[in-house]
Amino acid sequence: MSGIVFYEANNKKLLKDALKILKHRGRSYKRIIEKDKNMIGITTNTGKNSIDKVTYEDDETGLVIDGWLYDGQKLQELSKKFKNNDYSFIRDMDGIFSLIITGKDNYFVARDPFGTKPLYYGKIQGKMIFASEMKVIVSISDEVNEFPSGHYYTPKKGFKRYFSIDELNKKVNKITNTEKASEIVKDAIDEAVRKRLDYFRKKPVIFLSGGLDSSCVAAAVAKHSNNVKSFAVGNQDSDDVKYARKVAKKLGLRHYEYEYNRQEMIDILPDVIYYLESFDESLVRSAIPNFLVAKLAKNNNSKIVLMGEGSDELFGGYHYLKDLSLPEMEREMLRLTSTGHHMGFQRDDRMTIAHGMDYDVPFMDMKVVESALSIPADWKIFGREEKIEKWILRKAYENELPKDVVWRRKDQFSKGAGSSESIEDYANELITDREFKKERHISEKVILKSKEELLYYRIFKKYFPHRKNAEIVGRWEPEMATA
Repeated sequence: MSGIVFYEANNKKLLKDALKILKHRGRSYKRIIEKDKNMIGITTNTGKNSIDKVTYEDDETGLVIDGWLYDGQKLQELSKKFKNNDYSFIRDMDGIFSLIITGKDNYFVARDPFGTKPLYYGKIQGKMIFASEMKVIVSISDEVNEFPSGHYYTPKKGFKRYFSIDELNKKVNKITNTEKASEIVKDAIDEAVRKRLDYFRKKPVIFLSGGLDSSCVAAAVAKHSNNVKSFAVGNQDSDDVKYARKVAKKLGLRHYEYEYNRQEMIDILPDVIYYLESFDESLVRSAIPNFLVAKLAKNNNSKIVLMGEGSDELFGGYHYLKDLSLPEMEREMLRLTSTGHHMGFQRDDRMTIAHGMDYDVPFMDMKVVESALSIPADWKIFGREEKIEKWILRKAYENELPKDVVWRRKDQFSKGAGSSESIEDYANELITDREFKKERHISEKVILKSKEELLYYRIFKKYFPHRKNAEIVGRWEPEMATA
């Protein structure tokens, strides 16, 4: 885990202040690299023996990365290609990352294909600044934007797209056999998990929601590793904890649980929203149990967690998709996958980082994505009268997991964990109809959906006071919020 910053000018104080804001992203090592008029900085938890995996410097260039590359690519090799103005290496990078390379008269900034690692940018007196989190930019500039996933930036070319899931979808051949499809999906997930287990020195843990996605990841991890830890949280009425316990028992995991109450959720809201950098109703709801399960894992000496994020988008996990035609369904799943960077991945990154942990998502491995794209939409949401979401994924794991988990109806994480109704009730008690009507219209682009979202926005505004800050926050579409 790392926090990175770049400024298109020489201002060491600015970089030092920025790295202080990002100290929760890493406290073990801090470095600032100056190259003529450009400066980059990194604060990281990477140990001294592995520091060459996140930063590099020679006489002409400096490089920092938040994330990692599975294929063993040396940062020195990337720097060498940058010197030759050869940016094609970005298409071959296998990992999750935000990357900055600077030279004396040029620089290169990039974000991974799906935006699993965060990056933002703005301007100070006409000079570009890039940073891992929005809070850095808003502390020094009124202009802040999210760096688009699957893009790179240079001062001469501006933003250039190097990856498009729509283009990838056009190239993938569709599978015509359901048995083969389930095998391909399962093999791809297995390989993605094995790749991550080979890379990480510390054994990853699992956050078990009791749903299909995290359970599939857990099954793959248990296949390749023993003595695996799993963690689940919920309130006293939580279904998630009950089902997570079943999965852990089936797979032989070392399982830990924590039960929280409404007051605890209310108390942690300021921290959740500060780290999350969002007021979106659905995202904050799900971030609350995410924050608590990360805390539980950290208190049990965990460093890295593998999560099930991305499966709903790739395999059709949202119920509203059942009302769409097959072409509409396919287009919507592509759109959902391409916008995960400011929804689920943002939550996963911020809530784990808040507790000194890092995360990875095997479902977003390119081989898994390609396998998902090769499957017809009507095998993802299957059936005519009673349609079953993520059907092909369920078929792939029906012999690996408890039957009632495999065929359990998809619920939002916040509902299964029990956080949604408690916070909604609290907001309705706290905020009057008159207050909601008066305060819900933030700008032409941002109109709050509920009293609960107003509760979150009031907290968000304390940390991010400018209206423009609210306008770059990712939001669920109206139909998604009720899915």
